[in-house]
Amino acid sequence: MKEQGTITEIKGNKAVVEIKRSAACRGCRACYISGGDKMFIEVANRVGAEVGDKVSLDVNSKSLLIAFSTVFMIPLFFLISGFFLGNFLANLTDVGFNPQSFGFIMSLVFLGFSYLLIKKIDEKMALSNKFEPYITHIWKEN
Repeated sequence: MKEQGTITEIKGNKAVVEIKRSAACRGCRACYISGGDKMFIEVANRVGAEVGDKVSLDVNSKSLLIAFSTVFMIPLFFLISGFFLGNFLANLTDVGFNPQSFGFIMSLVFLGFSYLLIKKIDEKMALSNKFEPYITHIWKEN
């Protein structure tokens, strides 16, 4: 994912970059929005950019795929697994519920567990800078 923006603030080895909200950004909450179509994102400043510089940003595509897979596929897998496990257990034992109803209840329980798992994974991902956007290029104005 490549974006362009302007640096508004420097915080140590990180920079706050103002970018325009694009169609790809609609569902993502990685940046904080400042009304309208302006967004701000804190990125690694590996190139020594300064306030006012126009820069290009990038995120490793493989890392993005891993992050999206984590957020979307794990809950889906847990939801479906919970339903089938609940349905199987209800048919195997006499729980007093309709098997589909018990499967539905178990799918919601498993979905809740998936979010707890994602929270733990997110905490580990936050410690790794491979999921962090970074400045790739400073655009010099003529």
